Parts: sequence; structure tokens; C-alpha cells
Amino acid sequence: MQLDNSFSDDRSIAQAYEELGPGLRRYVAARSRDAASAEDICHEAFVTLAAETRAGRGPANRSAWLHRVALNLIISRSRRTEVARRHSASMSLAEFCVPSPEDYVLAAERTQVLQALLEHVSPVARTSLVLAAQGYTGLEIARAIGRSEGATRTLMCRARNELRRELVGSYSDAA
Repeated sequence: MQLDNSFSDDRSIAQAYEELGPGLRRYVAARSRDAASAEDICHEAFVTLAAETRAGRGPANRSAWLHRVALNLIISRSRRTEVARRHSASMSLAEFCVPSPEDYVLAAERTQVLQALLEHVSPVARTSLVLAAQGYTGLEIARAIGRSEGATRTLMCRARNELRRELVGSYSDAA
């Protein structure tokens, strides 16, 4: 009768867990500075030990091997956390938020106020401001309205100041 190796391997892993587990958890907790993840990393190290043992590649010195595997897991987890942190910093909250009905109403009100204010500036100034808002350069705007670049900048500066005065006046009247 042949003895099933997996049973003896499982008993051996369980015994190693009883003997080496507490020390490994302390080591991982000290290195990772996180008791909750220390437990997860310790379990993951023992799962890896079980897989290697079943594959016939069991380490000669289990304690040293487990500590090295645990350290590699800590490093990997730290790298993944850092990558996630960098990616989350580049994402804005607006990408995840659905606009509320109030947001739509406020945007519509801002559009109405801006359209009403644009009625007070000359058509050439209005055209230059709209083109600037759409991302055109000063030179492109100057060519579109048939003026020099300097004259266009002056025109746009005066138009913006006029809009600002009107806007401040309309808000002070509403208050």
C-alpha cells in the first residue's frame, strides 16, 4: 500500500504554519507596518509554500524561504499601492461624479448670463472672445477678424474688462 504524499505534505504545511506562522506574522507586521495586511501576506506565503511543496520543489529551510517570500510579497504590494496612488492622483473627481440636476440648472443659468453679457460688447469683440474660448491663438483670431495681433489683444482685454464690470454689476444688483 502506497501512502498519499499530498496528505503528508498537508500535515507538514499545517505543522509549519503552527510553528512558523506567529514569527512570520510578527516579521511581516514589522516590515509592512500594517497588521491587517500582515495576516494576508502570511497566509499568501504559506499558500505559496503549499503549492511549491506539492510540485516537488519544497525548500530545504522553510523559515528562511517563507521570510524571503513574505518580503517579496510586501515589496510587490507596496509597488502596486504606489502605482495605484499615482494613477488616482491623476484622476479627477469629476470623472466619477454624475452631474446633479442642480449642476445642470446652474450651468444653464451661467450660459444665459454670459449670453446676455456678450450682447453688450461689439460683434468683433464677441467673435474674438468666442474664438479664444474655443482655443484659437491670438494670431489666428487676429487673422479671422482682420486686425493686427496687438490690436486684437487690446480689443479682447477691453471686452473682458467690460464683461467683468457687467458681471459684477449684475451680481451686486441681484444682492
